[in-house]
Amino acid sequence: GGTGDSLPVDSSSTTTTLPQTFTGTNVQVANASVQNGVARMMTTALLGLGFTMADATNGTADPKLATSRVLYNASDPTAKPVADTLAAQLGGLPVEAANLPLPVQSGAWAAGSGVILLLGNDLAGKTIEQIQGVPQTGTTQPPATSTP
Repeated sequence: GGTGDSLPVDSSSTTTTLPQTFTGTNVQVANASVQNGVARMMTTALLGLGFTMADATNGTADPKLATSRVLYNASDPTAKPVADTLAAQLGGLPVEAANLPLPVQSGAWAAGSGVILLLGNDLAGKTIEQIQGVPQTGTTQPPATSTP
């Protein structure tokens, strides 16, 4: 097992970095926006960040949410740290404890999951880079994914 000391440290950051917890419980993305298919996109994006994901679902919010929210299962001790990390990764979303029934199709937590991202219109269809405001690296060309 490695100690993790080999990770590069970004010394240009002035904010206090809270410990990031990506695993411990699964995260489920629930589409609470007016767009279709965005929960699956976000699930894939969050997998890329290192979260363990449950299958995407649809939220039952009516009307649809203008602003995304992170819900967590207060009875699951692993859920709050993951929820906080998820919220921070997505630009500082509100985090709140949720009780059953949940505003998702099943009304319940997905198997192995204690965190739900209610994906609202603000983040629907956006990439992690867009959400985090990561500046594009000086070039307007997309990175080449294949050789001609």
